[in-house]
Amino acid sequence: MKYILILIIICSEFANAQDTLSSTLVEPFSYEFDLKNRHFIGAGAEILLEEVQRSQFVLLGETHGDAKIAEFTDILLDTLSSMSFKYFITEHGRYGLQFLIEDIKQDSSITNGLYRVNTNEYMRLNKFPFPFLSGIEDAKFMSTAVEKGYELYGIDQEFYYSFPYLFDRLYAQNRKSSEIDKSYIKALTYMLSQYKNEQQDKDYPICKNFLESTEIKKFLDEINCELDFDEIKKDIVLSWNIYEKHISDRRESVILRGSLMTSRFQDYLDGKMEEDLAIPKFIIKLGALHTVRGVTPLGIKDVGEVVHQAANLNRTNDVNVYFMFRYYQDDGEELGYFDNAEGNSKWLNELKPLMLQGKPDKWILINLKALGMFIKSNNLFVFHPIADMIQGHDFIIIPPASKDVTENKDNI
Repeated sequence: MKYILILIIICSEFANAQDTLSSTLVEPFSYEFDLKNRHFIGAGAEILLEEVQRSQFVLLGETHGDAKIAEFTDILLDTLSSMSFKYFITEHGRYGLQFLIEDIKQDSSITNGLYRVNTNEYMRLNKFPFPFLSGIEDAKFMSTAVEKGYELYGIDQEFYYSFPYLFDRLYAQNRKSSEIDKSYIKALTYMLSQYKNEQQDKDYPICKNFLESTEIKKFLDEINCELDFDEIKKDIVLSWNIYEKHISDRRESVILRGSLMTSRFQDYLDGKMEEDLAIPKFIIKLGALHTVRGVTPLGIKDVGEVVHQAANLNRTNDVNVYFMFRYYQDDGEELGYFDNAEGNSKWLNELKPLMLQGKPDKWILINLKALGMFIKSNNLFVFHPIADMIQGHDFIIIPPASKDVTENKDNI
């Protein structure tokens, strides 16, 4: 009798077992679209733009350095400029971005200006000075942002390889004297020597040395310009502290950086809410880790959650987009990002029902809101990465076969 009872219980469990979400079940929530003649065309675009039109915030959770995401951003900035979107927030330091835009506006084009800055800085550092602006495709969306009159604002720390450029710009705007000339040359020479040492030793404590350098301190102390220099100096020192903390306590570094980005966003939003007669509308382009609603995989509330709370407080909406890839054109590899990695990553395999919606020649939009309701109403089992994706974002966009951006610099 005991064994019969066990058999009945097992059969009952099988009868009540959940079906698992498959790629076939996701298909009705996936929509194709294209980018043609600087317009979004197709069902997927219509769904996205309809949601955008009634929203205050659009978040783009990107994979950095991708050519197709840059192309999408370019056309989105163009399209949304006619929908009262005026503010473009990016993953840059606020003063570094400000100096850069002022500088490259003096060139014949934004693309040429970025080419000049990238080439000059790459020659002395063998690195690009600003993240996510190294490509020709990046220059195109930045050109559109400037031409369409967006106000650009960086909410991140100043970038690791941007400090020589920042010192150059500070010196250029300073009241000249023999003393400041000497201090600038000594500080910059010391800084460049530290970058050279770092190239030989990846664990070299470069930011610690910057913080302790008497040459750098003397230059910063002697700066005399009309800029809000105390704040600029604070940002530079804070950035070095965050980078230095990353060596000893990565989580604490992430918390410090997340706190900086969220507070910068909130301060900027509050200022625009006060001065703008209409509700200010924002496009926010950051790495996907920063745009997640709720708590990120690192256990902090980042920009995505703060934006969502702001939308709720303002009784508006936020649209949260996550970019995912199936096909990628890597040098020396056959076409296929997910397919080539299959079997090597548990996370990739658990996302398979979503990734397999991608097509090599079409843009795909997956409506996560509708998919989430379908999963709930049909009591379907999903792996945690898919559940987290649905909770943290509204849409997934899968570009057609993509590649890295084309470097916008002289190949000397």
